[in-house]
Amino acid sequence: MGPLPFAYFLLSRMLQVAFRGWIRLVVYRVYVQSLIDSQVALRSGYTLIEVNEGSDDERIAKRPEKILQLRRRLGYRCFGLRFKNEPIAYAWFATGGDYLEDEVRLRYVMADPEKTVWDFDIFVVPKSRAGWAFQQLWQGCGNRLGHEGFTDTASRIHLSNVNSILSHERLGARAVATLVVLAFGRVELLYRPWPILLRISVNKATKVMVDRR
Repeated sequence: MGPLPFAYFLLSRMLQVAFRGWIRLVVYRVYVQSLIDSQVALRSGYTLIEVNEGSDDERIAKRPEKILQLRRRLGYRCFGLRFKNEPIAYAWFATGGDYLEDEVRLRYVMADPEKTVWDFDIFVVPKSRAGWAFQQLWQGCGNRLGHEGFTDTASRIHLSNVNSILSHERLGARAVATLVVLAFGRVELLYRPWPILLRISVNKATKVMVDRR
């Protein structure tokens, strides 16, 4: 972990402990990367499906039921990867042009909603993480979404999650924004260094435009 992510991690933990969660600091990096619409068939034994609500495929990570229900109400879509018909991975996408952040009050709005999706909560079961599962999941999602006309996917990563940042950058992801949120109880202050954005939110989610260019 470099000095900046470490400093952020340390400061956020200190605020969390000292003020018992009343003051919180969250720093995200927003990334955009190309979807690979290779249309190459998946390896033998692997299949990608669009997961229906209530399916066991969306429960392999044991997310709370109320979270899964909220995602469905918001129109988010889940794609699951199976190996020999056993669910081993999934990825969630918001394909409707916006994504509602679940940690702070932010709504990411795609500048080009017909071309850009938002990916989140990508999960691979532990026993399959050393194999082809992630690569096959990503290829399958790229094929499916690319066939629907999407060319790019965006996501946000905590600044302290260095491993995820490096993984995304190795896959060609480009950082398009840094977002700093300082929360005092229900009051949230959002700062984006470039292009400059400063907003205060008490109830409504602050809109953040995500441009894939």
